Amino acid sequence: MPNAKRTLVYRIRGLPLSCTKEQLATTLKALLSEQEKVTFRPKIKLVPSCYHDSSQTAFLSVETPPIFLSQLTTDPLSDWQEETNLEGPIDLNFDRHFHGFTQLYSPDSDEPYNADVIAITGLDGHAFGSWRGKSDLGCMWLQDFLERDLSRCRTLIYGYNSKLQSRGIHTMLDYCSEFLEELKKIRSTSEEVRRSLVLIGHSFGGLIVAQTLIKAKQYDRDINPTLAGLYDSIIAIMFFATPHRGLLVDDIQALIGEDPTNPRTSLVGEIRFGSQRLIDQLNDFKNVIRGRRIVNFIEMQQTRRLQKDASAFWSRSGDLITVLSSDSALLHLPDHDEIKVRAEADHSSIVKFDTKFSPIYQSALKYLLEYEAEAVRRKSPHTNIRKEVSNIVAECPPSQEATSSKTREQQFKNSCSHTNTQNSLPETAVERIGMTVVHDPPAASICSRT
Repeated sequence: MPNAKRTLVYRIRGLPLSCTKEQLATTLKALLSEQEKVTFRPKIKLVPSCYHDSSQTAFLSVETPPIFLSQLTTDPLSDWQEETNLEGPIDLNFDRHFHGFTQLYSPDSDEPYNADVIAITGLDGHAFGSWRGKSDLGCMWLQDFLERDLSRCRTLIYGYNSKLQSRGIHTMLDYCSEFLEELKKIRSTSEEVRRSLVLIGHSFGGLIVAQTLIKAKQYDRDINPTLAGLYDSIIAIMFFATPHRGLLVDDIQALIGEDPTNPRTSLVGEIRFGSQRLIDQLNDFKNVIRGRRIVNFIEMQQTRRLQKDASAFWSRSGDLITVLSSDSALLHLPDHDEIKVRAEADHSSIVKFDTKFSPIYQSALKYLLEYEAEAVRRKSPHTNIRKEVSNIVAECPPSQEATSSKTREQQFKNSCSHTNTQNSLPETAVERIGMTVVHDPPAASICSRT
């Protein structure tokens, strides 16, 4: 059987909440030529908008780009609007750049989210594509895998224009400021401001994450309570190949050096190895970590150098080079403050997983589940935390020691026998760590996954 062809993914914004996949597919088909309609087999995924605008966002996956969206092929950083008759005249916005925030899947219940998980890609990256596996299936693990494995968290990606051949004049601080401005829009309610937040950063995205924590510490709670609250909300950070002390940029400089007026030169200078800007940021970051959970994934393979081919197209097809050394990727904190994970991957593939059996994904999931359990414990006294932990337990299949639902329920009740009057977690707190629910002090296992 031939492999499935790798699909192109478009984002469609502005869909009514009542719109179904079937209605959208019918609307899109009306925009196609007769020849296109014959082979049009779209894959559509609907998710809530994270911007409180009472709308839905759609992920449209197709093997061949529709003619009416040809402008997005010519200029991938542009947007395209189409007026449709979807429940009356409605303008839909199409794009491929995924700038801003995009929620990746819907929650599996009507209960409040346990936590927000936000992933930020690197320099010259793509908010969605940089996290996709390299196989023809093109699995996007933050969406395809975490929808089941982390179903009660709101997982989002953040996109920004960092294309090296664009004419942007951003500095690293500019990108951080833009990120914080957008963050205010999706974490605006009192519940969202208090909600725990896990940040994931790949390469340059990790530098934005570090600067975000530094900036959050500086905000005045009386003047800007939303951003000031970030400092308490950020409970964990996952760095993937982040150049805390800089990286090798010779090939990047060669790319932008073709145009001596390219304003990206100064930005690339900020992230070169030994950059004073990064040295200062690293010192500031270490001063504000204050017990947060840090996991650092470090690349163990060399990466292909950027090289221009005969068609004048730049790609990583050159000689193998060490883009980021282990020394530069590490924070050099004690092991109890910084978990260090050596990953058999290069600078790009370290965040691209073709299957859920990838050792890097399994490690990332283990820590994300720990963070989710930590977020449940941190919820306010007004939240029924016992119910939240019970739901986590219920998701796991019963072990040999607890084969009946009554037995499992009784064991959970026993473990919660020391709760306080504010309904906080019991002294024998239940944690979902890795693939197992663990009790302290030891007790009969409630559930485990094999």
